[in-house]
Amino acid sequence: MANYNVLTLSEPVTDFVATTSPETINVQCSLTEDAQRKRVWAVCKAGGVPAHPYDGVRVLMTGDSLVTAMISGLVNDTEYGVRLFVEGKFGYQTALEGATAAATPRAGQYLGDMPTETVINLPYTDAGYFQGVLITMDHAGFPADSVTLWGTAVYEKISTTYSNLVDTLNTALDAFSDRLACADKIMPTTSRWSSYVTADRTFRAFLLSSTEIAANWSSSDPVNGTLIDYFSGDASAAKAKRVRGQTYYTRNLGPTSTSGKYYSCVVTSDGGAVLNGGQSGSTSTSNWIVPALNLPKSTLVKTEPNADGSYDLL
Repeated sequence: MANYNVLTLSEPVTDFVATTSPETINVQCSLTEDAQRKRVWAVCKAGGVPAHPYDGVRVLMTGDSLVTAMISGLVNDTEYGVRLFVEGKFGYQTALEGATAAATPRAGQYLGDMPTETVINLPYTDAGYFQGVLITMDHAGFPADSVTLWGTAVYEKISTTYSNLVDTLNTALDAFSDRLACADKIMPTTSRWSSYVTADRTFRAFLLSSTEIAANWSSSDPVNGTLIDYFSGDASAAKAKRVRGQTYYTRNLGPTSTSGKYYSCVVTSDGGAVLNGGQSGSTSTSNWIVPALNLPKSTLVKTEPNADGSYDLL
């Protein structure tokens, strides 16, 4: 009879997950009861998967059915291969599938991983910061892989005439974009001022439209953009989310297609929508703006919030 060996090996790990925080990889896995198993080790090394239990930084995992470990002291923005090794009666065992992963510690968290309604602070180049609330990601008509931030308060009061309103707002929005220290990160967004202004414009900072924020003043309101989910649902809830303390312009501006008169849709201090229509070009108008802008999902944000719950960019 031929000679052969039989080894009763430890049960493998399951549900292996590797996550990151600054200079750290956090690992966890599930275990079944197994008398053969002694310990489980997590091993990581830069640039590839560890070949054996001593091929990199080695940390003992702790716990019972769910075991965890924190591998710290790593270099941010460096990819590490992570491998779990089960130490049993007959040595170590592992697998290339189910017990390995690649992970890259970062100095912060991605903006694209933040939940809706998170408040983000964007610093100005001169002093202070612009505070925006995260209202959507990858919205239809906006750039791919983008996060949309919308001001938590009005930014600037704009006084001009109706015939000059679009040009004046363009200038104000461009000046706002230039003030931001993260201006180079802004993703250009192509939209139009209204269905009556047929030429598209590429904005860096822009105003949300009445359609996007569910601020229609009538059933015949011209559609401009698509509704953002943040404002969908109950009308009173959408109205409450629109409140910014002052009357501000939406992106619905321009001459009507028939009369040559001018109009603007504004949102009042209590969140209601009002149409200022049928104005002559020389009529004065004075309201505030609330800028919105799109940043890449990959933008890094600090992991710890400020005292008011807001987060700063890295």
